[in-house]
Amino acid sequence: ATLLPTLASPVLQLPPPAQWSVLTRAGAETSWNGSGVRRVIASYRLQDPDNVEPAELASATHVYWGSTEQFLRYRGRLPPQAVHACGAGKTAEALRRHGIEPLVFPSRREWQAWLD
Repeated sequence: ATLLPTLASPVLQLPPPAQWSVLTRAGAETSWNGSGVRRVIASYRLQDPDNVEPAELASATHVYWGSTEQFLRYRGRLPPQAVHACGAGKTAEALRRHGIEPLVFPSRREWQAWLD
């Protein structure tokens, strides 16, 4: 909903959402209900990474969330002062619902550049 006015801008020349197909995470298909998108396809599933140590999470100062599910899985393992970032859209809305005002970036790469 946040991006609909931008997506409808004539300069982008995008078809209406009723003509779109969306690729999303398995389990997130219903989050597209009511969006007007024609077809929603679950194209991947999140797995817990083998290489993330609990101590790394406990000492994280900045975190970029790629999805709401990631946030819900790992938020309890982070220090309260961690700075949260994500893209605009559903993840940012979910963080706000949980009392976090995230830093919003157009991509993870932009966030990483900002950190440097």
